[in-house]
Amino acid sequence: MDFKSKEMRGCRTTLILMAFVALMIMFIDIMLVPALQHISVGFPDYAGWISWILSVYLLVGAVLNPIVGKLADIYGKRRMLIVTLVIYTVGLIGCALTYSNFICLIAFRAMQGIGLTVFPIFYGIIRDTFPKEMVPMSIGIVSAMFSIGVSIGLLGGGWIVSQFDWQYCYYITAPLFVILIPIFYFKVQDAGIFVKGRKVDTVGAGSLSISILSLLIALTILEEQGLTSPVVLFCLTLFAVSLVSFIWWERRAEEPLMKLSLLTGNGAGAHVTAFLFGISMFMLFQTLPYFLSGPEIYGGFRIEDTFDIGLIMMPMAVMGLIFGPLAGKWCRKAGNSIRILATGMFLFGIGDLMLIILLKAFPTEIWTVVLSMSVAGVGNALAMVSMINVVVETSPAEDFGIASGMNTMFRLIGGSIGPVLGTAILSGFVVFEMYGLRYYGFDGYVWTWVAGMLFCIIGAISAYMLKPKNDGVCALTSQ
Repeated sequence: MDFKSKEMRGCRTTLILMAFVALMIMFIDIMLVPALQHISVGFPDYAGWISWILSVYLLVGAVLNPIVGKLADIYGKRRMLIVTLVIYTVGLIGCALTYSNFICLIAFRAMQGIGLTVFPIFYGIIRDTFPKEMVPMSIGIVSAMFSIGVSIGLLGGGWIVSQFDWQYCYYITAPLFVILIPIFYFKVQDAGIFVKGRKVDTVGAGSLSISILSLLIALTILEEQGLTSPVVLFCLTLFAVSLVSFIWWERRAEEPLMKLSLLTGNGAGAHVTAFLFGISMFMLFQTLPYFLSGPEIYGGFRIEDTFDIGLIMMPMAVMGLIFGPLAGKWCRKAGNSIRILATGMFLFGIGDLMLIILLKAFPTEIWTVVLSMSVAGVGNALAMVSMINVVVETSPAEDFGIASGMNTMFRLIGGSIGPVLGTAILSGFVVFEMYGLRYYGFDGYVWTWVAGMLFCIIGAISAYMLKPKNDGVCALTSQ
């Protein structure tokens, strides 16, 4: 009994550490969002590329997720976790030292993208070492930290920038991870499970990276140079060629980055939903701070304090804290996860729709944004927590590892496209630009949020069409 109690305390300590790091990684990912307008003033020559501060982070995380997952199977989850945290911390320190070089800032943000690979490592440690009755709730808690960290990052990052400057976001967080690394080294253990002989699909990762990167570049410069621009045409051609090459290679690779058969089976809708949700979520995060800081004449609220911007978006964090754990409980019953995911996608889309309708009806009332963010926050929490369980319920048990990695990758790829796509739509509605400062017309935001709403509706339909495996048993609860 004492041993079991000690084991449970150890699991709880591990869970607290993992949840805190998961929250902080997403906090750091999003904390610069309230300051994007402010950062663009500091880099006037790169005003159209500011969205890459979000996108490059998510893109690197998406591509590295399955690679780091395989390396964790080969060399041990704890060992790869420490390596990941070290590289991530170097990226934080690099951003802290970046003052005036935008290219260096993007490079170090890309290095931080490896931080997103801790999520599948955490899930693996939980499945391998936690008592089976703790597994669903523990995975739900860590998953909830994704959305909660994003939401709190808007508030915390906004306060830091309003009091100091954007570099201080890293002055504060980099030392914290320097302290956390040795704590993880001594406190967190894995089950000592190693899978020898596995191969890392570097060719697939390279071709997928080139494909997405070329698409993002094309979207970034499309409005400025036009569809007939040689650079745009080259990027779109490179996107198509590298995507076809990726598919060709994945069909022949011994251990592919993606198992393409999982994109045609019963669980395909889960990956489509994850991809569309990533686009919609980060499109909203990218555009809303710009809208709130815009002048009243262009439909905005002229909120100059970055802390106030984060505070207005705080209801999303509150809803995540309330509904994240609840969604984890609701997902325990087999089949519920599919309905919860579809409902979450639908509610997030309703949040976008409410922004449009309420702001048109009450253009000077800030409560319209707060209420819309609250509804979107409920949808965000339900979708994020249920998504991993949907993968379990719809994928073959032997493919759960690669299916969950693919699902995370699709969500992050969507997230990397969302900010750039949102900026590309807004770029067609620029009404004022000077020294890196851009203001957009209200119609630009309307069309951006309409696009986000449509992505959510399509994702909700994809989720509703999913069917659980014949056994009807959630794999997370049966391990």
